[in-house]
Amino acid sequence: MTAAARWRELLRSGRRPDVRVRLLGSFTMDAVLPHLGTALADLGVVAEITAGPFNQIVQECVDPRSETAALEPDVLVVWPRLEEFWGEGGLDEVASAATMAAGRLCARLVLVLPATPVDRPLGAGDASNPTGVAASAASARERVRAAVCDAPGAVLCDAEETVRAVGEQSAYDHRLGVLFGIPYTELFLAAMGQSLGRSVALALRPARKVVVVDADNTLWGGAVGEIGADGVDLGPGPGEAYLAFQDHLLGLRANGVLLALCSKNLEEDVWAAFSRREMRLRRDHLSAWRVGWRAKHEAITEIAAELGVGVDAVVFVDDSPAELAEATAALPGLATVAMPADPVWWRAAVDTAALDRLPPTADDMARPERLRQDRDRDQLRQTVAPEIYLKDLEIWVEARDPEPADHRRLAQLVLKTNQLNLNGDRLSGQRLAELCASPDHAVRLVTVGDRFGDYGQVGAYVLELGDRTTARLGLFLLSCRALGRGVERAMVADAFAVADRHGIGTILATVEERQRNEPARRFFTSLGCRVGVESTVDAVDAPSYVSVRESGVGRG
Repeated sequence: MTAAARWRELLRSGRRPDVRVRLLGSFTMDAVLPHLGTALADLGVVAEITAGPFNQIVQECVDPRSETAALEPDVLVVWPRLEEFWGEGGLDEVASAATMAAGRLCARLVLVLPATPVDRPLGAGDASNPTGVAASAASARERVRAAVCDAPGAVLCDAEETVRAVGEQSAYDHRLGVLFGIPYTELFLAAMGQSLGRSVALALRPARKVVVVDADNTLWGGAVGEIGADGVDLGPGPGEAYLAFQDHLLGLRANGVLLALCSKNLEEDVWAAFSRREMRLRRDHLSAWRVGWRAKHEAITEIAAELGVGVDAVVFVDDSPAELAEATAALPGLATVAMPADPVWWRAAVDTAALDRLPPTADDMARPERLRQDRDRDQLRQTVAPEIYLKDLEIWVEARDPEPADHRRLAQLVLKTNQLNLNGDRLSGQRLAELCASPDHAVRLVTVGDRFGDYGQVGAYVLELGDRTTARLGLFLLSCRALGRGVERAMVADAFAVADRHGIGTILATVEERQRNEPARRFFTSLGCRVGVESTVDAVDAPSYVSVRESGVGRG
């Protein structure tokens, strides 16, 4: 079935869309729509997608009365071609307009890095020309990359990679380009639909935090329980593929992903294999493990609980189709990767949306250390009475005005926080940056720590100062790792202190009912609020066992 036919079926299904997506491009974007729509559906995203007018990117982005503005999209996909924006500053103008439009519309931005044009007057000599087509295109692309990567929450999708994957001769249809303004083949558009779908999903969803790997025929060749640690294949030859896969896992770990092991084996056999000199992945690289004979879905559930994440934050890698099927049947939110029977093809297996992620923040990189700290906290909890545990933690809270360097983390908090989240609003990074600079708003970023270490930047709120008589909480969220420690009360106390500095004594909030924000509803109900109704928030003090550190004055 063609993408167009599948897309028509999806439209007729009557399913309520999760998101509104707007496509803007310098060619006829209607050709992209069914490929993107079906790709998103395969990723579990039901989208309402519309295409903007032909080659009107900048006009649609800058005009507040444009059709794009009226649609209020959740995601803005912008695809300029260098052929239409060749010349000094052309592509830069597109990137600037798209970034500003996404901020104004509170939309996630997915911008396509355009491929290098195929028309090169010098032919083979273009590679030797520092001002030639390839060099000029590379310079323009890198300027756009630098500009868009500075916009929190924005995602780039590289068309050059897709051209390379399908081949230049298979990517372009110059006849269609002349006749209908569609310069690409169906093969290329299908591949770009997949790439754009993954980019849109990456913009909308938090990345998965944990990769759980099997051992036999996944980290090494053969079954260690049958052939022994010295017998498993780690190269030279086919076994080298397992070592390359281990290097890939270590690359994920270097970018903030937690690694865990789940193996049906005897522990002594597994650790004997890990002690092999050839192994790149070491035992101390693992944040958790379960080695034994229980069902793997049970082991994965335990690993997720130990690491403080939901199963929907886990990717499970195994070579056994039966084990993967058993785990996904028991754990519907789990993502899986099938290690191929021939390990040399592992790269194709891990090229999946489940492992897509944006560059890590400092908070991501601190995750392994926080895990160690959490284990120390658990030991304390087991040795003292519950009523003195929080006091013995020596919790401290610091709320301050965000700096520009904090905007990416702020956007990440908005995207990832579900449980203690006032209203579930997914403000774009650009919109958050605008609020940080607004004299009519006070934005506060909250850092928490205790005697065992720093939790990181785990909370934020936005206080709308309005007419300077009443303030409103437009955003209030706290990461689940800081829940139940009195931090949320300290944040409310800080909000009242900020409001007081502006001569405001009343704060209002509207607590929305969302699928996973029951902790937020319970907390704000305890402060006198009613769900779904704008209510006055009761003033509170920070708990006595929480030390509040002064930092910043709550600019507004």
